[in-house]
Amino acid sequence: MNCQFVFLDVGNADSIIITPENTPAIVVDMPHPAAVRKRLETDAVERVGAIYFTHGHRDHWPALEKVAAFIADWLKKHEDAFLTLFFPSDATRKAINQMRPLGPAAERTRDAFARIRGWEKQKRLIVKRAERDNIAHAYGPLSLKVLHPPYLFSEMHSAAHPVRVNETSLVLQAGFGKFFVLLLADIEGCGLKELIEQSDPRDLKANVVKVPHHGAAPKDVGDLARLLQVVEAELAVLSVGSKNAYGHVAPALFELLLSLIESKQLGRFVCTEVTRTCIHSFDERKGMGKSGLPTRRPCAGDVVILADDSGRWEMLFAAEHEKTIRSIERAACEQRAELYNVLNTTPKERT
Repeated sequence: MNCQFVFLDVGNADSIIITPENTPAIVVDMPHPAAVRKRLETDAVERVGAIYFTHGHRDHWPALEKVAAFIADWLKKHEDAFLTLFFPSDATRKAINQMRPLGPAAERTRDAFARIRGWEKQKRLIVKRAERDNIAHAYGPLSLKVLHPPYLFSEMHSAAHPVRVNETSLVLQAGFGKFFVLLLADIEGCGLKELIEQSDPRDLKANVVKVPHHGAAPKDVGDLARLLQVVEAELAVLSVGSKNAYGHVAPALFELLLSLIESKQLGRFVCTEVTRTCIHSFDERKGMGKSGLPTRRPCAGDVVILADDSGRWEMLFAAEHEKTIRSIERAACEQRAELYNVLNTTPKERT
């Protein structure tokens, strides 16, 4: 029995489709519903069981009206479909607040809520909130366990820091037999510390890990290092956009991943798109601020992993990816980039 995991190339954003054999697919984050719809059609996916939104930032969650439009299209095409939606509290609260003023945007949000509530009453879907409860969500042979955030942490953090929603990002462990994927969304800061301190180390072990926040270097790189040392993944996936204006992937993050490879605590890493760190030298980047490349350049593109329940897996289209890497002069994954040394912040060229 097989399960396909697709990390969509959606720029500096997250969108993941998990499709176990003979079981409805699961979608995790959907900033661009059209991209998800296209991939579902490409893979001839006829059933979607659940959609998880990790948090309310636009690179993970679209406007509520776009969520409603996607659902309307899906339910129209699949008359027997039933969806479970996991909405993040921060996004739901923000959408509710958007309904208060008068104007077109408020009206669109009210209409989206009304449509979703209507489908609930028709028993076409159910909307829930996901939080750590130590109970795995079962989808046939696939299990999804919410590792973060716990309820009280989420509520207390949101009250104290309403705009720091990355720290309450939904963290999921997907299990398919002996194969595991750890989806870290944009977890950072005190949320990252909470995840490490409160998780059973066995739940953090994974064959594949999605690196958090599109390759941003957390303020305390040591916390992320601690987490990835426990994970011991064979593959790390970075969902990153070539044109991003945040300086992703941060050289310090690449340096961390390479150090984990050297210590055999990580097998390898791949990026969905080429980033400026793999194109420009250290001196060139100093004059760029945090700007990205002028045009989008796919690297691995959609990262497609096919696993079986024994724990064996392969990355499909790997040959095409290797060919792309060979054409990139300073490919970080091949240790050719000029990076900062995490320990002393001086430029270092790895050869």
